[in-house]
Amino acid sequence: MVRFRDWITYPPIAVGLILLILALMMSFVATYTVSREKTWDYVLGKGEHVLAGEGLEGVTVLSRVLEVNAENATLVVITEDMNYTISNNRTVLSLDSDPTLRVENGKIICSYTVKWLEYPYSYISFPAFVLAIMGSYFAFRGYISFLGSLRENTKKQEEKN
Repeated sequence: MVRFRDWITYPPIAVGLILLILALMMSFVATYTVSREKTWDYVLGKGEHVLAGEGLEGVTVLSRVLEVNAENATLVVITEDMNYTISNNRTVLSLDSDPTLRVENGKIICSYTVKWLEYPYSYISFPAFVLAIMGSYFAFRGYISFLGSLRENTKKQEEKN
């Protein structure tokens, strides 16, 4: 009877399992996230202004917050889903997309804060994928080889008896 220990310590199977475990650990590290935040401050005069988070293409944005101080000014905040009109007051807006500000009169002071997620170790995912394929190959080939050697050992024992 073959024990589990014999199977797990067979060299090609052991190498395959070690590679698979290493690939699993590397893929967990690759999913590590870091929350980042950046704030842009603006003083805007009359006209239309697009506030876009510079350098944030392709990242997972968690939130966008626009804080506007529109004393003696009228402002229209345009987003993909809504338009907001702000007159002569201080307002904080939580937005779903980058806004366009249309200052109709006066000057406004605003700050635009964007929070996003970064994956600083995402480059590890490709080597983890390659190791997972190699580990699967070694474990499968080791299993086939182990069964072949097991069959040979069984035949030798039958011939002795």
